[in-house]
Amino acid sequence: MSVKNVITLIQQERDVEYTQTSNHVYNTQNIMVKDYNGKIDDDTIIAKGYCQSDEFLRTIIKYHNPKDSNGKRKFMSHCFVITGGNLSNNIQHTFIVSDAVLNQFPTLEQKIDITKQAIDFFHTHIAKDENQIPNVCFLNYSGHFNIKNPTACNCLLLQHACETLKLKANFFSSQLDYALSHTTQEIKGNGTTHGLADIIIVNDINEGNSIMKSFLLNGWKCFGYVLGLPETIILNSRSNLNQNLEAIDFISK
Repeated sequence: MSVKNVITLIQQERDVEYTQTSNHVYNTQNIMVKDYNGKIDDDTIIAKGYCQSDEFLRTIIKYHNPKDSNGKRKFMSHCFVITGGNLSNNIQHTFIVSDAVLNQFPTLEQKIDITKQAIDFFHTHIAKDENQIPNVCFLNYSGHFNIKNPTACNCLLLQHACETLKLKANFFSSQLDYALSHTTQEIKGNGTTHGLADIIIVNDINEGNSIMKSFLLNGWKCFGYVLGLPETIILNSRSNLNQNLEAIDFISK
């Protein structure tokens, strides 16, 4: 996508200091959330600066996701793209974790929408070509189906629903180490593998946020995006704002 302008919404009068080097030059403008009017051009990206996520999201919803005539809003989710580090055996891999910010305890129906939006994002911004099919892992810490484990049951239902809808992806349910390690897949999968997960769908916001911060603290880059709206919106943690411009570079390829 073509990006020329970046509007950064802030809560207080202080400059947003981007310390990294961007591959491009953008026209950046800091606007107080209380002064934002929702008017942007097609080549403009909205980014969260030094403000609370809930205040930022209230502003985004007010101007970019109003209620329709039936009193409903578009479904929104959030994904973190995790990249720039090495897995076991020095394998470099870029993958998505969703949803770690917006939907705290999503229902099965909402998880289907989260999965759809993550797959669309993958095809638009990560896939190497239009024929690449992502591997989608529904995170299941039991590692297999267990009738006594609600999470395992929900993962099986979610996988069945997504396969029935014929979404353009390969689905499996597993633990995190299985999702991101060829060696673990060979051992736990009795010699069979699914391939590394390109998308990891978590069970709730706490799980997703913990995974993201674990990788962030180990030197990986984590870029956060709001999905489901026509506008491109960057939403990172305030402790991770130095990667905002890199997050824009990532989707501007």
